[in-house]
Amino acid sequence: MNSTTEKLLLWGVRIGILLVFAAPLVVAPTMFFPYITGKNFFFRIVTEIVFGVWLALILAFPQYRPRRGLVLWALGAFIAVLTAATVFGADPYHSFWSNFERMEGLVTYLHLFALFLMISSAFRMRGDWSLLFHWSLGVSIVVSFYGFLEKTGSIQVPGSTGERIFSTLGNPIYFAAYLLFHFFILGILFSWTRNVWLRAGYTLVFLFELYLFLFTETRGALLGFFAGAFVTLLLFVFFSENRRMRLAGGAVLACGVVFVSVFFLFRDSALVQSNSLLARMADIRPTSATAQSRFMIWGIAWDGFKERPLLGWGPGNFIIPYAKYYNPDLFGNEPWFDRVHNMHFEWLIAGGILGFAAYLALLITSAIVILQLWRRHVFDTAQAAFTAGFFAAYLTQNTFVFDTIVTYLFFMLFLAFLQSMRASVDIIPSGRPENHGANQKYIIGMAAIVIAIGIAFVVNTAPMRVARGIIEMLNETSRPGTTVLSVISKFDAVLGEGTFGVTEARERYVDVVFQASRTKGIGQQDFTMLVSKGIQELEKETEKRPHAVREIITLGKLLQLHFTATGEERSKEASLTAYARARELAPHYPSVYIGTAETYLAARDFESAAQIMEVIFVEITRPNQLFINSILSVSILAGDYDKAIQQVAHYMGLAHTPQYPRAFDTEKMEEVIKRVQAVGGDPTDRERFLEALKPGLRGWSENTVYLRALAEVKAELGKKEEARELAEMIVIADTKLESEVEEFLRSLDAS
Repeated sequence: MNSTTEKLLLWGVRIGILLVFAAPLVVAPTMFFPYITGKNFFFRIVTEIVFGVWLALILAFPQYRPRRGLVLWALGAFIAVLTAATVFGADPYHSFWSNFERMEGLVTYLHLFALFLMISSAFRMRGDWSLLFHWSLGVSIVVSFYGFLEKTGSIQVPGSTGERIFSTLGNPIYFAAYLLFHFFILGILFSWTRNVWLRAGYTLVFLFELYLFLFTETRGALLGFFAGAFVTLLLFVFFSENRRMRLAGGAVLACGVVFVSVFFLFRDSALVQSNSLLARMADIRPTSATAQSRFMIWGIAWDGFKERPLLGWGPGNFIIPYAKYYNPDLFGNEPWFDRVHNMHFEWLIAGGILGFAAYLALLITSAIVILQLWRRHVFDTAQAAFTAGFFAAYLTQNTFVFDTIVTYLFFMLFLAFLQSMRASVDIIPSGRPENHGANQKYIIGMAAIVIAIGIAFVVNTAPMRVARGIIEMLNETSRPGTTVLSVISKFDAVLGEGTFGVTEARERYVDVVFQASRTKGIGQQDFTMLVSKGIQELEKETEKRPHAVREIITLGKLLQLHFTATGEERSKEASLTAYARARELAPHYPSVYIGTAETYLAARDFESAAQIMEVIFVEITRPNQLFINSILSVSILAGDYDKAIQQVAHYMGLAHTPQYPRAFDTEKMEEVIKRVQAVGGDPTDRERFLEALKPGLRGWSENTVYLRALAEVKAELGKKEEARELAEMIVIADTKLESEVEEFLRSLDAS
């Protein structure tokens, strides 16, 4: 009876863990963020149920209970600090539950800790780990084959262009990290066997997955691969007992260093730049636009850490200090970064110095355990080298990106691997469990399983309905014959669930409102109803989360749209109040000032709009075409050409780099030039402004919009010869405009 029960429970846990590592295959097309929510709900549900089985196992059979170890204590301390950071953080609710886009939060970290405990106690011997590694490898082959079909165009993957592949992971970065970790699993499996056919099979899988890995074109993962390979080979060179292995490792290491050096030496060559894959890899340089934006984001994280150094802001709350310490030079990149794109800084900002210290302690204890296992001959040099290589690759790639559920799974896998192997060294074989109180233990164990199933159902059902409900609401907007009331009804159904996904439901509803504001066919009454509902829900959201700057800015925009549609003065004042509140929380965030200016413009208060834009413009220290267009447009609408000319001069005085040229993009500036023509004003002022643009306007002599505007204002001022020369340049630039130019010249002669 005991033996059968033990096997059933043990294999119940093991099969559940194997299912967890099939999560990369899960895609939920009917849910919001289908590549993320499906995997995470699957992971959580399976983990919760298996945890109940595991509790029954360790209750009835003590030999499977967690065993002491450095990694266990370090990981436990890390989770404890994150728990404290969540409780005392800036937004505890968000820190605990996260959102659909990330699906992290303390709830996920607790699930991962439970997974670590289960793996390290249910998988103990090399044979157990060989099963788990082979299972994960098999899943990776399926995922890779799907990616291969995506690459060749044999299947259509939603959201994929076929250039940077992502298979079932939804993002090339995630797919690259997934493959990267399996390279080191392959290395461990390779070192465990002397079977030639198995080794040949492992080699073929490695080459196949490496091929797909390269076509993700993910630079962070590539650097991780190089770092992991470097550490692995270095350990082979210095510690391998086999002389041939030392020489081979040294030769490969030397060849790798030479290859990488030559590649970067000739990275600007035509051969490299003509290939999109090579060109992207060659762009790994600190002066690239991506690198510069990363450095600024890391600087924001550092400023945020200094404000809350002990326990940080809480997991997932980086967006709060991001808004508060925003660098205006980031404007034009993604508007919001809710992650630092560097996990070392991420833990610093999320958990403060205590969280970062716990994270560092976890890595140090992992290195110590690898060394201990090698010294005690539990690991041979190859196994120790590949395990250390995994951590080197993981840490390097996480310097440029952030963790997801897939990377967390493999981090826990390798931590559990070390914990299990280290515990097996000191364990004293135990006898069979005592039968004393066995019946009570079985009853409690069965109760634990039933409770776990109940928890899995209760905790996950409502969020899953919300994830599906958001999609249903968005689909309703495109259904033929749909009405505003039906869309709002779908939205209310989602809100009624009252769970963590409600925030994103509100965000997506606002997207529907913004889309409607650009649609000509919607009636004013219907639009006002849509906007009013959005305002009502955003007010609830910002009341619940007073530091949610993004939602406060959105509320300001909705109120401005309501004012534009209805003319109600109170909506204008409420919009300005919302933006003023946002400026307190995000004093350097340009979109706050642009939004405020839009409200003033809607009220025809052009002077106030120009003044508020000037406040943020002077903080920008590098050229930004998007922002200069916005501020010049506002100054022109205000009729303040003197200020516009000063703004052009300020812009042209900013630092010039190849990545951020201070010259204006002529085509993008056309909107501003057309606004000059539409607004009018003193022709002398208009001439001065257009002439001020000329030195920084690339290709101005071939841009017919600019030439026409300048020719017309010259004609107004009676400068006929200059107007004539400009008109002739228009014909040279575009012969199709010859008849219009001739008409202009005739009117010029007749004036």
